[in-house]
Amino acid sequence: MLHGCQNLTTLILTRNFGGKELPDDGFIGGFKSLVVLDLGDSALRGRVPKWLSQCKKMEVLDLSRNQLVGTIPSWIGELHHLSYLDLSNNSLVGEVPKSLARLKGLATAGHSEGMTFTNMPLYVKHNRSTLGRRLNELPNVITGTNNVVRSGRKNVVSGNDNTVIFGDENTVSGNNHAVYGNHNTVSGNNHVVSGSKHVVSGSRHGVTGSSSVVSGFNNGVSGINHVVSGSNNVVSGSNNVVSGMNHIVVGNNKVVSGA
Repeated sequence: MLHGCQNLTTLILTRNFGGKELPDDGFIGGFKSLVVLDLGDSALRGRVPKWLSQCKKMEVLDLSRNQLVGTIPSWIGELHHLSYLDLSNNSLVGEVPKSLARLKGLATAGHSEGMTFTNMPLYVKHNRSTLGRRLNELPNVITGTNNVVRSGRKNVVSGNDNTVIFGDENTVSGNNHAVYGNHNTVSGNNHVVSGSKHVVSGSRHGVTGSSSVVSGFNNGVSGINHVVSGSNNVVSGSNNVVSGMNHIVVGNNKVVSGA
């Protein structure tokens, strides 16, 4: 069903699958636009599949807390936009490939933009204790149920089933959000938010870019400095003001309203 989603940029399927084999090469060959892929905590088996090497736009790759075997593939070093990589809590063996040192988007140790290769274990035996200590040391405030900050500082998270994948100074409340970036304020339900300085409320929005204000239901927003309300709108570009329903807005400095 997902094979034809060639424009899909974010795919988060955490806590699913229950021990199934991670698909082999070619399964998701059409997913070359993926920016975020999170399959963490799914008990997936198998090896890190080579079809991921085709996702040249990938910024976030999380395969943590699965049952993956084999070595960390060297082609990950060719994903030049990668800024967050988490392969922890698997059964991977061997050393981290030197090619990962070429990934300039990964933060150095102690920074929060991503989990650098130096934060990853050289051998699987180091996985659990090292990662656990690191997350516990970050000064985040977390209340509620099943909330987690994987990497970042000064995040305030409440509600239920929310995940800050990485980032600093995000304020997250409500339920079932996935956030990566900095200085975002997220409330409501079921949002996927990336970038910085967004204010997102309502439910079921997908927001990327920076500095947008999004409310209502089921809006898809990319770019910068938008104000979007209503429902089922798709907005890209910059500095657009959109309200109402079922609009597709592309470009800059537009004001659109109505149904």
